[in-house]
Amino acid sequence: MRSMTKLILSALLLSLLLVSGCTDRGSNSAPEYNGNSGRLILNHVFFWEMVVQIKNESQLTFPQAWVPNVGVWGAPPNYTPDRQLPLLILLPPQGGDQHYYFNHGLAQVANELLTEGLIEPMVIVTPANEQTFGGYWWAGSGGGAGNYDTLVGGTMLDWIWASALGTNAFDTTQAMTGIGGIGEGAYGAFRAAMKHPGRFGSISAIDGPLDFDGVDGASGLINLFDDVLNEQDLLGDEDYLVKFDSSGQFQLGRLFIGGALAFSPNDTLVSPVITALPAGGFSVTVPDSVRFRILGTAGLDTAIIQVDNDNFDFHLPFDKDGNPINEPDAPIWDLWMRNSLDKMYHAYHRSGEDFNDVDLWFATAIQNDPLGYNKMTQAFIQLLRSYGYEPDVKFYDGYPGNPAYTDEYLNHLLREMLIFHSNAFKRAQQDAE
Repeated sequence: MRSMTKLILSALLLSLLLVSGCTDRGSNSAPEYNGNSGRLILNHVFFWEMVVQIKNESQLTFPQAWVPNVGVWGAPPNYTPDRQLPLLILLPPQGGDQHYYFNHGLAQVANELLTEGLIEPMVIVTPANEQTFGGYWWAGSGGGAGNYDTLVGGTMLDWIWASALGTNAFDTTQAMTGIGGIGEGAYGAFRAAMKHPGRFGSISAIDGPLDFDGVDGASGLINLFDDVLNEQDLLGDEDYLVKFDSSGQFQLGRLFIGGALAFSPNDTLVSPVITALPAGGFSVTVPDSVRFRILGTAGLDTAIIQVDNDNFDFHLPFDKDGNPINEPDAPIWDLWMRNSLDKMYHAYHRSGEDFNDVDLWFATAIQNDPLGYNKMTQAFIQLLRSYGYEPDVKFYDGYPGNPAYTDEYLNHLLREMLIFHSNAFKRAQQDAE
């Protein structure tokens, strides 16, 4: 199975590493709008952020948007509202594509809330999570994971403001811009806000991997290490790295491969070399001279891609027994922990930034979910409270025989999430008047 995986990925990745195009190709197609549902389809190339992302030769994120159907509109890209609109970005979880929120009732919920007067008119944009491994935690600053740290709160946000509905359609102030998500998307929402201070005035999160090692420093993701290995019957196997299946068929394997390519890639920095071709377009290569690699081989998986020198290898954060790897020459788990939201917030706060002008909302399950995301979310809430914040926290539960976690109750939670962001936008409008 493993050798076949190498061959399959090699063939698929070759197209990534030799692509053609230009650095700003704009939208692949004209925006399409459905006035009945309010769904606006937006396809845009983010070349620099996605040029070396695994299996994304088109450099697309496939965003879609819900646009309130107030009155009779023409094509939304040419629409100039009487009042500038607030923007909400919703990031899907692991494996969630651009249809994820719409498949969970976003258009119906938003239309109903708008009709009932429970939300203000707003535009809601839902980009696609990467599909090869289900996502890279909306993280990464280059290499196989792509550059989401520049994209989510930066170039994608700027492009939406400038292009999604035409010039001056949006109120681009911090108070009128929100971000939220579920699962990996919840993590990505807070990460984007901390990477881009002053951009988002409201953040919402439904259970996600927010605090990697939990309240006690020994739980959180650490509790999943054995499960990742057991999923492939590799716990205690000396050859677990050789046998580890990186085809993307195992859920937990996908989760940790995506995280490793974002947090502990063997190539910690990749600068692609882009060369103009005589016949037009560009070639993109990643020679060794523009790579900076982690020393040592602890947890190193080298079979994700085998295309000459254009490999994107990664270090798993655990050993064969499911223990965190922190060796002197390869502090892999420490590299992950630097990306845990609690550690990121400590650094964020020390730099003089804070969430004092940001409204915070969490939804977290009472019953523990299989991935433990609710406990990691509650640990991060506890940290925020220790800094003096009072986030709006909603605890939700199922009923006997049907526990509430993952996205089973998302349709209901979307209502409260949208009302939360709308109330934040409404207060900002009132303060400005």
